Amino acid sequence: MAEMIQHVVFGGTQDDYNVVFDSERIVTTVTNNHQVVTNWINDTLFFHQFHQFSIHSLVVGLHIEWYRQDHHRDNPVPVAVLQLCAGGRCLIFQLLHSPIIPYSLSEFLNHPTIAFVGVGIETYASRLGADYELWVRNCVNLADLSAYCLEKNELRFDGLKRLAWVVLRKVVAKPAEIVWSEWDSERLLPDQVAYASIHAFVSFQMGRVTALLALTACHSRSQSQQFMSPSMTMPSQSSCSLATSTMEDHQ
Repeated sequence: MAEMIQHVVFGGTQDDYNVVFDSERIVTTVTNNHQVVTNWINDTLFFHQFHQFSIHSLVVGLHIEWYRQDHHRDNPVPVAVLQLCAGGRCLIFQLLHSPIIPYSLSEFLNHPTIAFVGVGIETYASRLGADYELWVRNCVNLADLSAYCLEKNELRFDGLKRLAWVVLRKVVAKPAEIVWSEWDSERLLPDQVAYASIHAFVSFQMGRVTALLALTACHSRSQSQQFMSPSMTMPSQSSCSLATSTMEDHQ
């Protein structure tokens, strides 16, 4: 699953882990505490605004988990876990066990200049809104954006595992025993933490890579329809905005 996972802080209001995936380290915080969530958000905004990227191009990988064995069409279970990843930092927020959903999280998800990226992210955003009244303002579907950038329309129907290989050449495991595990548990297992961290991290990485690839595509294909396949769908305006702001930060 992961090359290595190390539990560095245990108990209290949070658990901290180091997850190594494809020789890269992910620093993960697992919590159900609203103040820990607020601190993570504030640290993320500070780091990206003053140390690495401007806030106008902040890309955040977003993923969710729920206990699928309890899922029925007429009685869907609520989202249990929200994963957010920016850079090498990941937050796993156990929504189901949090007595308070912090306003800082609502503001963060609704920020006008932050792009939240994921595969099938519209569904994730819809579920967060329905279950917790958390509204994600700027969603970028990585399947659509990857299809547009690489001019492979069939990628629009692929999942994270396939897209991670096509875009990043990285192997993302999806073991059934983890996918179908008890995500509503009060204490997540190390393998669950690794799985959740990697999915959010890979989403973030694909967001950065496809944003750079999309910049040229958005500009060139807007000049003339002759450069665009009739079956190729243009990405959303938020995708093109993400691409433009990301390139500005690399100049």
